[in-house]
This record gives sequence, structure tokens and C-alpha cells, in this order.
Amino acid sequence: GGSSNHDSYVDNPRFLLELPFAASPVLELAAVGLRGGGSKPEDVQLGLALSPEAPTEQPAGDARKWPLRSGDYRPGGCRLAAASLPAGRWLVVPSTFTPGTECGFELRASAGRLAALPHEAHGLQRQAVQGAWDRQSAAGSPNHGAFWKNPQLQLVLSRPAELLLRLRAPGTREGRSAAPPSLC
Repeated sequence: GGSSNHDSYVDNPRFLLELPFAASPVLELAAVGLRGGGSKPEDVQLGLALSPEAPTEQPAGDARKWPLRSGDYRPGGCRLAAASLPAGRWLVVPSTFTPGTECGFELRASAGRLAALPHEAHGLQRQAVQGAWDRQSAAGSPNHGAFWKNPQLQLVLSRPAELLLRLRAPGTREGRSAAPPSLC
């Protein structure tokens, strides 16, 4: 997916760090192998981001800017030390600097006690729906009078469930990135 400067950032793997207690976790990311040849794992520029699982939830009284980041992308690995996090669910996003760079990696977390890092989709079923905007259906945001013309999908659940929804627009034919879409 690449760095957060790219629309493809949403394609990076995501992990859920559950802290049952307040802690100062240390996250370490290391490249362990490249797919498709190319340079060595220690040459891949890596970074980490950490944020509350729900993007609207900022810990009470916490003035930090979210997400917390490991700093500049570093070759072969990086480290993120997050001081004084309250108990809760935290989203961890490892990324390469350049989109399309694929490599194996090892992600370690320590917080005084062992903390599990299951993949965000652990136990979930993936369902992809493809669609398109055209001259008739590209109606813009709710601020515009024809918002209702945008493509709409209805999701019917047979029981309460946690959902992870992503909306992604591929690049345009000219090779430029499309404007990032949003869910309403």
C-alpha cells in the first residue's frame, strides 16, 4: 500500500492491539523477505502507525496527534514506543514507503506483558463489491443537491456484528491517482 501519502495506504495490513491494562507498548517491525525478487529485506523502507481503533475516539485528556508514527521510514525495520496508553483497542498499521513493495515482515509488541496481535480480519469473511461512477451517478458529497444519485448498497445483517468497510478507487487510465472516495 505504501505510505499515507498514497491512496493505496488502505491496502496495508492492519492489526488490532488489545491492551487490557494501561501500558506503554513498544512495537517493532522488521522485514524478513521480499516477494518477486528485487532488493534485500534490509533495503525496504518501513514505518508503523498506531491509533485508537475507532478514529473518532481520542483518549480523554490526551493532546497527542493521532496516529502516532515511528518517524521517518527506515531501511529494514522501525520501532514505535507509545507512552502511557490507556487500556483499549488500538489499530497498528505497518507500511512500506513505496506502494507495491511486498515483503514478509515480523511485528513484535511488548507492553510489560505479552499482547496478542491478531490480523484485523481474523475470523472475518471478506466480501468485495465492485461498482463505478459515471456521468449519471457521480453526484458528489451530501453538500451537493444530487447526492442521492450516488451508487448505494444496502447491507442486511442477520445478527449484530463488527464490520470493517473500505471504499477504494483504482487509479485513472492516465496513470494518475483518482480523488480519494469517502463513505457516508
